[in-house]
Amino acid sequence: MIDAHYFGTVFITRAAWPHFVKAGYGRIVNTVSEAMLGGIPELTSYGAAKGEVFGLTRNLATEGLGHGIRVNAIAPPAYTRMSASHSEQLSAVLSMPKEVIEQINASMPAELCALAAAFLAHESCPLNGEVLQIGMGTVACIAVVYSRGLSKSTLTAEDIAENLEAIMGVSAARVTDTTAIAQ
Repeated sequence: MIDAHYFGTVFITRAAWPHFVKAGYGRIVNTVSEAMLGGIPELTSYGAAKGEVFGLTRNLATEGLGHGIRVNAIAPPAYTRMSASHSEQLSAVLSMPKEVIEQINASMPAELCALAAAFLAHESCPLNGEVLQIGMGTVACIAVVYSRGLSKSTLTAEDIAENLEAIMGVSAARVTDTTAIAQ
């Protein structure tokens, strides 16, 4: 998984990067997966490899911006052999009949996900370091956020235990600012 997903992405990017730097322009669109967020049984190695691609995407976006290079990713819930083989596990996790999962899978042809990749690769795209989840007629941003949290000059383990709602609550969260929409 790491060789195919992470190192495959690294090696392709490494080959293109110097050409983009020399040109003062470039667009990279990586592929990640919602599996990187966890919660899907038997996908630990796949999710971890896609998480590495997510981290690579975010960090390259920061490094590339000064060179006119933007780096984003798509997270397509496309129907693949892998998703087909996990229909039964997803059915159990999502408490949905296997037939419903199979119908959902069938409604996610990969060509419907290409729209986001085309947008992210276009010269007019202002996004950088972002992940667009696209499929089944929807598109959304997958974001890393900071909660409001707890702030004290001296923290204890008890402070953490007693303030989990403030620490874990995301209603007042802010999106991480390691990347920016180019103006």
